[in-house]
Amino acid sequence: MTLFGGRSLNNRAVGSPGTPASVLPCKRWRRGAFAGLRVFWLACAAWALGAASAQEWACSNHDPQRTGRTARVTFDTAPFLKWEAQTSGSILGSPIVISTSLTDMAQKDILAVSCGNAKKVCAYYPGGKLKWERATTGSIWGSPAYAPDGTVFAADGEGYVYALNFASGAVNWSFRNTTSTLSDERRFLADVTPRANNSVVCGDWTQKLCRIDSGVAVASHALTEYVGAPFTISADGATGYQVLRYTANRDRLRSINLNTGAQNWEYAGIPGYGGGGMQMAAVCLDEANARAFFVSNHHELRASTLWSVTTAGALRPNFPKTLSMASYCAPALSPDSQTIYLTTLTSAVLAVDANTAAIKWWYDTGAQAVRGSAVVDGEGKIAFGDSAGTVHCLDAAGNLIWKYEDPETVITGTPAILDNGDVIYGTTNGRLRRLTRLPLLIPYVANAAAMDGTLSPSEWDGATSVVLNGLTPQANPGWNPLNGNAVAEA
Repeated sequence: MTLFGGRSLNNRAVGSPGTPASVLPCKRWRRGAFAGLRVFWLACAAWALGAASAQEWACSNHDPQRTGRTARVTFDTAPFLKWEAQTSGSILGSPIVISTSLTDMAQKDILAVSCGNAKKVCAYYPGGKLKWERATTGSIWGSPAYAPDGTVFAADGEGYVYALNFASGAVNWSFRNTTSTLSDERRFLADVTPRANNSVVCGDWTQKLCRIDSGVAVASHALTEYVGAPFTISADGATGYQVLRYTANRDRLRSINLNTGAQNWEYAGIPGYGGGGMQMAAVCLDEANARAFFVSNHHELRASTLWSVTTAGALRPNFPKTLSMASYCAPALSPDSQTIYLTTLTSAVLAVDANTAAIKWWYDTGAQAVRGSAVVDGEGKIAFGDSAGTVHCLDAAGNLIWKYEDPETVITGTPAILDNGDVIYGTTNGRLRRLTRLPLLIPYVANAAAMDGTLSPSEWDGATSVVLNGLTPQANPGWNPLNGNAVAEA
């Protein structure tokens, strides 16, 4: 029975020891448990099909608001490599996860990724097999994105924006930026942001924001600096937010009406914070609390500034916050929006109080830098990759839960979390990887129906299902399958 495809790097997983498949001794099962278990799994299957109707991971940082958080829950045991796909190009951005089918599970969790200087966008089936690839005119430095109808968007360094058919990779339409005859000026370098079906927002090197619908630029806005970071968009698609480079001794944030291209407001930061050339990163929009967060880094490894303003453009109390280390990331929100998480260019990851700006804790990765942003699951676990090729998973208190190491790679993008908790990420040497949890096999007991007994929590490693003699997976009775703690008598 093949449990894993692709190249295995299990020896690089750090955490509790294990093998790809562990067969554990089983106590007797109660006869009545099986009927209830089948009902349980039918309910789980129905829930999973319903969840597939929503966008799973529409763009880098999960959503157009760049919150970096998801309701999905990743695993809390040592991971294993389920598969690896070689794209033959550098993956500098983040993968996206597409689920447009409610009935065909083969069309669920389709992965798409841009491939840097290989000049293409690739899509993969959930098992790691190539679904399609589409060549682009120029190199793609940012992440792709997709709309609710499954249209995949990408932009390249020659000034083209593409809308690709989810099923085949065929070009639905393309847009060519003609603001300049020079490719260096018309190029798109940052991640694109989906706005709605057939609508995407991106910015070029000539300081111009474009909202493109069905291949036509229907709204534009002149900025004062080139666009080096992705736009952040409100949930209704009406408002965009962009950090502007340091000008006139100030960091600035601009709010733009995406229906008309007009400026709503501009927040001009406090003079004296930062200086010189500024590196931009995306805004994290917390719409429920009418506030936004962003980080400015001024080409220094010694310090950066964390800002927070209201969605009306007013500076919030206790901000800005000067950080003693450089950061170039989109902040990520905790499930309750009370904490933001920042990766840094000096190896640390910070947890910052969203109201007081106090640093709650910091975690040292031991790597040279963490370039991509963090993502947060529904339980508050934080996942991110570093420049040493390691994916880390922390709990909400900053304690290491697990990490997966591969010193042969570098990770510059942000990972994604699938519906079942698996973690997807790309590397600069072109590897797209899917990490999964350790499965558990419990042997079938022929006369289990006549026995009276339980499977104790000490024999359970936290897997969400057990396989009985290769039959339909059965849920574990009597305790929480996420942590093995007893919750009821089996």
